[in-house]
Order: sequence, then structure tokens, then C-alpha cells
Amino acid sequence: MKKVICFFLGFLICVYCAACKSNNNGIASKKTDKIGSLAPKDETTTLLPVVESTLTPTAEPLISAPIESGFTTVPDTHKPNHPVSTPSPAREDRLNELVSESYKLLTETERSAFEKLHDTVHFRYFDDKDGYAARSATSYGVFSGISVWLLPDDTMDEYENTVCGHTFYYYTGCEIKAFKDGDECEINIAYSEGWLTEEDIAKLYEIHTLTLMVYRPSASEKEINRLNELVTESYKLLTEAERTAFEEPHNISRERIRYFDGEDGYASENITSYGVFNGVSVWFVPSQMQAEYEMTICGHRFFHASECRFYVIKDGEECELHVAYDRGWLTEEDIALLHEIHTLVERVYYWTGSEK
Repeated sequence: MKKVICFFLGFLICVYCAACKSNNNGIASKKTDKIGSLAPKDETTTLLPVVESTLTPTAEPLISAPIESGFTTVPDTHKPNHPVSTPSPAREDRLNELVSESYKLLTETERSAFEKLHDTVHFRYFDDKDGYAARSATSYGVFSGISVWLLPDDTMDEYENTVCGHTFYYYTGCEIKAFKDGDECEINIAYSEGWLTEEDIAKLYEIHTLTLMVYRPSASEKEINRLNELVTESYKLLTEAERTAFEEPHNISRERIRYFDGEDGYASENITSYGVFNGVSVWFVPSQMQAEYEMTICGHRFFHASECRFYVIKDGEECELHVAYDRGWLTEEDIALLHEIHTLVERVYYWTGSEK
């Protein structure tokens, strides 16, 4: 009897050991896979098969012209490189849908009448074969019998006009005019006079916002050259030690940070350094959060269309930009220079207002 019991216990112990060994092998395999995923992958990439569209072609859209780039190469060591930006097809489709409707009553007579009032302005239309050009005057169509026009200018002052809770923004000076029976006025006045309804304003806001998203205006050569001049100066004291002092505490690899003097230039979605000012380094850290960022320091408004941070590092200590100014790390002159750099970065790479 004792032999039978011993045999039975031995059998159970063997089964238990085998189960443990199998489970450990599985865990070890999982750990190996996880660690292995961090190792360099084979450079051979397997592409997914191309799926042909089964959608039936629709009528030719009004938006037919290619987007103008207009960026100018700067022949300098620290030239900023612009990222490739591909407009969302969904946004293009929605914009096309809206202007197709608003252009139904935009007659040749209406166009000519408004053009005569602004004979020095170059006009482009969504239904023109040349399409829409950034910084050119254009028509948003007709609403409640009133034609509405975007008239940008070359001043540096940003445009903001809030009507019915919708803030119409443009990255330079501009006017958004309503035109009726030979008279014109800004859209806020047109609304208060009863020319435009709340529904018209909502549609105009959507058209205006989508226009800014789809047709990014190209930065001027003067703007790019000025940005290049500023960062060339601010990068003179940006040492390897300064870069490491930011990268290591944030546990960010060099590959995730782009520098103006780096081989890959500057990418809109990446962290970047604005250089060194008064012995402290300043870093712009954007995020994917949709909340807008706005901070005014020394009368200078720092804006970004999504959440972001401006970090300042001095002797291993880090704080945000406004705190660094309050502590005396940065002077008013430093803030002015940083504001100019940031504004130009927004103009050249993000184009402030594209999401506003």
C-alpha cells in the first residue's frame, strides 16, 4: 500500500514540475519577444498590398489646383528645412462641398462689381482653373444674397474677429468683407446690420477655417532668412553638454529631437531647441493635445494651435518660460528675440492659425 501511495505522489510531483517548466518557457518567450522588439529590425520592409478604390468618380471638384509651396532654400549652415504637409482629403472634400454650394449664386456680375472696388488686388476663385493661392484675395461665395471676400495684406499684424462666438483668424493682416449693392463692410458689421444670419456666419467660419487648413500659405524668403539669421546666432552657444542636459532628464533620444543645425533639419511634430539666451537654453515642446497654448510675457504673445511647453534649463534646473523671466534668467531682450523666433517658426513650419 505504501508503494502505491509513493508512486501516486511521485506521479503528481512529475506532472506539477512539467507544468511549471512549460509555463516558465512561455514567460521567457514573452520577455524575449518584448526585448527583441527593441533590437534593430531587418531593413527589408514588406509593403501592404494596394487596395484599389471602388468609389464611383464624382463631378470634378472646384478645388483643382495643386497647392503652392513657395518655400525658398536658404544657402546657410543652419538653414531650416520645411516638413512635407499633406492636406486631409476629408477636409478638402468638406471644403469643396461648402464652396460648391456657396458659389451657386456667385455671378460674373457680382465678381466684376467687387473687383472694380479693388482693382489693384489679384483675385483667385475656387472654381477657377488656377484654384486658390495663399495670400491672394478670394471669394467665399454668396450667403443670404451677400457675397463674402477674404482680402489678405502684407502687414505683420494678426487678424482676429469674433462673430457669433466664432473667431475668424488670419496669420497676417486681412479683411473679410461682405458686399451688397455696391457697399462693403466687415462681416461683424454685416451681421449686426442683418445682412448675414448666424447660420451664414457658422458656414463662413467653417469655410474660412478649412481654407486655412487646406491651403497653407508659403513663407516668404525674407521670413526664412530672418529665422535663419536668428537661430544661427542663438545656436552659437548650444553645446553638446546643453543638448544632453535636456535630453537625459527627459529620457528622450537624440533621434526624437530635431535641431536647426541637425542633418534632418526641423520637423513640425518634434521637440526643438531655440538656442541659448543669456546662458540658458530654451526648448519648444509641442504635444498632440487640442487645447490651444497662449502666454503673454513682456507684452509678447506666445501662441501655438495645440498644447505645448517652453522649457528653460540653467545649471541642471528647469522651469517654464514665464518663470525663467520672473527669476531673472532671461531679460526682456531675450523674450523679444524668443518671441520673434517662435513667431517665425509658426509662420514657416506650422503657420499659426491653421487650427484656430
